[in-house]
Amino acid sequence: MPADGGRPVLLIVEDEPGVRSLLVRALEAPGREIVAVASGQQARAELAARSPSVLVLDLGLPDVPGVDILAEALAQDPNRMVVVLTARADERSVVEAMRRGAMEYLTKPFEAEDLQAAVERAFQKARQSREASGQPAAERPPLEGLLIGKSPKMVELYKMIGMLSGSDVPVLIAGESGTGKELVARALHLYGPRGAGPFVAVDCVSLPASLLEAELFGYERGAFTGAVAAKPGKFELADQGTLFLDEVGNVPLELQAKLLRTLQERTSQRLGSNQSVRWNARLVSATNAPLKELAGQGKFREDLLFRLSGTGIHLPPLRERLEDLPLLAEHFLAKGEARKARKKLSAEALLTMQAYRWPGNVRELEHAMSRAAAVSRSVVIGPEDLPEEVRDVKKLAALNLVTSDGKEGLLTLEDMKRRYARHALAVCGGNKTEAAKLLDIDRSTLNALLKEPSL
Repeated sequence: MPADGGRPVLLIVEDEPGVRSLLVRALEAPGREIVAVASGQQARAELAARSPSVLVLDLGLPDVPGVDILAEALAQDPNRMVVVLTARADERSVVEAMRRGAMEYLTKPFEAEDLQAAVERAFQKARQSREASGQPAAERPPLEGLLIGKSPKMVELYKMIGMLSGSDVPVLIAGESGTGKELVARALHLYGPRGAGPFVAVDCVSLPASLLEAELFGYERGAFTGAVAAKPGKFELADQGTLFLDEVGNVPLELQAKLLRTLQERTSQRLGSNQSVRWNARLVSATNAPLKELAGQGKFREDLLFRLSGTGIHLPPLRERLEDLPLLAEHFLAKGEARKARKKLSAEALLTMQAYRWPGNVRELEHAMSRAAAVSRSVVIGPEDLPEEVRDVKKLAALNLVTSDGKEGLLTLEDMKRRYARHALAVCGGNKTEAAKLLDIDRSTLNALLKEPSL
């Protein structure tokens, strides 16, 4: 309950004195008590003494991990709302904070109005949840390096993973080929309560209907020619874990009815057997095809689509998060043979890459970095070491002949502004404040440019 006869209490936990003072000034409101502390130990004392309704919590505390304070605050009072602040926007910290129960996540530097709006929503939710009860999420080991990116779209993705990982609701992941749909499925699995169980992936593209059916359901010895021994199906193997159906839009129509029945009944039968096998697995699917359109054309069962898409996640293509390109490229160059040679990208190579549309997305970028590291005769990778299709786009871009949709033609002035804003953000490592200074504009103008259709 709020302290002082119902007066709402806001606890700010921030170790930087200047930032702490700014937070206090920005969040003052009539009838609200604000307590600001600089450490995790001080936060623990105030949590016990004042029972604040809302926390604004910096994860990077000097004495105690911020996620520990988050977990303790919610263990004491599940109705409490926590708004997390951090200078890091990596996958691990975002997902961990959301999984442990944070209501919202803001990356420094942030706009004062965004923080004020988040805190107002937190107080409203705290009031609405006073009669509710709940338990904090169970501990999970940290997950490093599964997804790479600090762009706003990736931060939103991490939030979704954190919110959905603790549930068993089916998830349909949509996105272009090469965007990392299986990585998201693995993150949902590893951060969820089934993380210690099996993660079983089925490629619905590469197998013909008969073989896909045998893979999914398994078979008994002698069920068909070549079945010399019994084999369990993927549903059985995924028991107590997660079953991932990759590119589920490619499941043949004649097999979709059987798949639907299996998902509804949570039982499956091996080919050549009359006995049903019960299984308990979370279902995560992925598609690069517009399943709603296919359902409208009679090419995909609408009832199966409903069963698969308890909730949806959309993965942005690489061209919509170009500010993540330097991080991704560095990550791929730190792998394999490139790591041994310690290859690095030149600034010219990076600008060339940012002018390219990357139709194959992150997967294409990984292949490009592997090739560039192999052909480069120097430790520094230049534009000449990149694949030919990437270099060709650079030539067109230099002449203003690549439009925002990737087609040849004269760029509009707005296209140029948006492209230059994204380049500046990439050069500044995703730091909007530094990018705005570089461009000699304010953050609101930069934000407006970045919200425009991506280049």
